[in-house]
Amino acid sequence: MGQMSVIKSLFAFALIMGGALTAATLMRASGVHPSIVVPTVTIAGGALVLIMQRFAAFSDGWRDYGHDLKVDLVHAIVSTGGAPALLELFAIGWIVVAAEWASAALGVTLWPASLPLVLQLALALIIGDFGAYWLHRLAHRSSFVWRFHAVHHSSEKLYGVNSARNHPINVAGAYLASVGPLVLLGAPGEALLLLSIYTSVNGLVQHSNADLNFGIFDWIFASPALHRRHHHVEIERSNTNFGSNLIFWDVVFGTRALPRGERNDEVGLPDMTFRSNFWQHLGSPFRIAKLSRDVVESTTECVRSVYDPATVLVVADSES
Repeated sequence: MGQMSVIKSLFAFALIMGGALTAATLMRASGVHPSIVVPTVTIAGGALVLIMQRFAAFSDGWRDYGHDLKVDLVHAIVSTGGAPALLELFAIGWIVVAAEWASAALGVTLWPASLPLVLQLALALIIGDFGAYWLHRLAHRSSFVWRFHAVHHSSEKLYGVNSARNHPINVAGAYLASVGPLVLLGAPGEALLLLSIYTSVNGLVQHSNADLNFGIFDWIFASPALHRRHHHVEIERSNTNFGSNLIFWDVVFGTRALPRGERNDEVGLPDMTFRSNFWQHLGSPFRIAKLSRDVVESTTECVRSVYDPATVLVVADSES
């Protein structure tokens, strides 16, 4: 079918994202618990993304999911789903206590709860992306943080579901960096729920094989075109476009890049071999640490050594 026009692309994105946010709002109004709302709406959004990329594929070579789908579904349940749930049990409560203390000490509520919910969501996206942006950028600079982020870049195709391929520690860090400041500011549950929905569904769109064209809106949203560049095998391209939901902070700090005519259809890690095995993905940070321990002097050198074509790092040894 080829690349969709800007109007069709934005309509498809608005349909999927608007439908997801509306469905989540209606479900909550009906008394459905957030633990049911988020996965239900995310799965529905994912189904629409799979349909969209079926009819407007960016790369025909990414149509065959192979062994990736099974391991990425496990990541969706255990890593992307499980880590935030554990944090909500053991960490978020303490952040809420700190937020209540800060509000009491200042005598004011830090979060503008009187704003319409859609504006609260917009504010949450900007603030939440700030922490996520810097942690993501650090992951591409620090050898230690990179070990837990590398598995996300290991997929050699983008097809939506691979957005869930993350090490649980990477997910936990990103969740705290994004949601933690919002909870500390006193953001209400409704705004946090919509942020969660937006992040989950946008992750599916962003990592999809759909050939969407956002036009000038590539300067606002962290679109599939921008994110394909971030997943490119070349480190110079990969070290751009760190935004999770918006590209705002990349624009501010000069890391947004999308040269005209550039085609980013080679993704993954050219010098690292990851097998489609969940347990080996969990152990990958420790294998990377062992293999790179003696070859680096500085953190920047260490991260670059992981990409060095002359040094092939095999971090998993058998098929699932």
